[in-house]
Amino acid sequence: MTIVALTNLAGGLPIQFVDDIARFYLPKMNEDNSWDINYGNKMLRKLVPIKGFDKAIDIAKQLQVNDGAKFNVHKLNSWGYQLLENNQPQQALEVFKLNVYLFPKVANVFDSLGETYAGKGDFAKALFNYKKVLELDPNNEWATKQIALIKQKL
Repeated sequence: MTIVALTNLAGGLPIQFVDDIARFYLPKMNEDNSWDINYGNKMLRKLVPIKGFDKAIDIAKQLQVNDGAKFNVHKLNSWGYQLLENNQPQQALEVFKLNVYLFPKVANVFDSLGETYAGKGDFAKALFNYKKVLELDPNNEWATKQIALIKQKL
């Protein structure tokens, strides 16, 4: 099955509801039988706020070992940005750290972590993460610009 959802709404994230559409056609797809393709992300969003955002990596490890959970890099990044929009920068930081842990070869996760550190005024850590972006994606112009801006502040 392929589902395509197009939107021109700022903040409209089809990735957040595609599974609900799929579930309409595949009713057996649910969390109870662990067939849900978003099981890992959904469980993180349930458990991390209860157990603590600082324990996000440990929770993800447990979900992987105990349930074979898989995670979606884009959904985790979206969650981090939702937390930032809700004025929860420390929680967002922990989600972005988790995304870096789970997806260490994806440049964008380091970009999000760098942006969050910069927003918190931790320019040394922001610089480290933007340099990591360039290691993974040497032609990333945004990271190059951010590094130059951060160096001016240091």
